[in-house]
Amino acid sequence: MNALVIDAEAVKEFLDKADQFLTSEMMHQWDSQMMDRHQRLSALLAAPSDKLQQSLPDLCRLVPSTARLKDDDLRVWIPQLLDILRLTMEDPGQVVSYVQTQDPYPGWLLEWATFWGFVTNPIQWPWWSRWLYTPKSRTGSLALVVMDPDQLGGEEPELYRKLTMGVTFYRSVLDSNRRLHEVSETYRGWIGLAATYAVYMFTMASWRLTNEFTQVMPPFPNVVQSLLGIHRWEGSVFAKG
Repeated sequence: MNALVIDAEAVKEFLDKADQFLTSEMMHQWDSQMMDRHQRLSALLAAPSDKLQQSLPDLCRLVPSTARLKDDDLRVWIPQLLDILRLTMEDPGQVVSYVQTQDPYPGWLLEWATFWGFVTNPIQWPWWSRWLYTPKSRTGSLALVVMDPDQLGGEEPELYRKLTMGVTFYRSVLDSNRRLHEVSETYRGWIGLAATYAVYMFTMASWRLTNEFTQVMPPFPNVVQSLLGIHRWEGSVFAKG
């Protein structure tokens, strides 16, 4: 399997466009919020299974892909959701393969499942969010910054390994270029990739929508924060506990 190579010039171009909207204070705040989120949720994952099951509705609201799903849609997947949480604690690398055995499975399940590996070890296990990469449309942050987007293919476990390599390479590019060093190494890449996708979203909107519609779009920092799922965390019972 050939390693994904990140285009350093593409990384620079996207971040140069995002810089004017992102302050150091703002990025420090996101970094702290993500750290707090992950510390609290990592502790919760070690809880007994009955407590995890009781917490599932709130846990589902934390992940963007499941935040607005109806309870009835989630209820039928409770056994699999609990299996995923247990497997995350044992071996996060097997979560994607487990999801693939659930055939067919809803589109939100893979994103929800990989979020928990990201919680336990953000450096090693990327969160396969739709904005990181969507195979069907071949869009996402990584597709915007890799040298050869055609490499982003294959079955899900193999593709997840490619995404993992791509995110790792992306962090190395940030380090070598001294970009986003206001953020800790743990979350630097995620803020950069979310900002990259936000630039893409605003660019596409400015091409396709009238000025009247683009003027009512949320502020750029709010979009980045939403992609990172931070606002959902702040409103949860776990943030107050």
